[in-house]
Amino acid sequence: MSQALKEIALLEDVSCLPSSMQNVYMRLVSAIDGSLQKLREFGAHPDHISEKFIETLVNRLIDQELTQQDLEGCVEEEFQRQILASAKFTIVC
Repeated sequence: MSQALKEIALLEDVSCLPSSMQNVYMRLVSAIDGSLQKLREFGAHPDHISEKFIETLVNRLIDQELTQQDLEGCVEEEFQRQILASAKFTIVC
């Protein structure tokens, strides 16, 4: 399936969600996209965000009132943690 068709299918799936879940989805996608743009030069890529992390954030968004800034901070911290975990360090003497 082409990327355009996948995006259309995803939008159709999202449009079927209740409005409160559409809001959660849009906030999460916005936070991930913003963090990717900020941290791309440090090696951030979408695979750094696991399904488990997304599930945890969605639950936090549903259970408590997170500001967009708090949400973006959580996503950025996860990217930074994963970048460091996958980094290869060289010792220079």
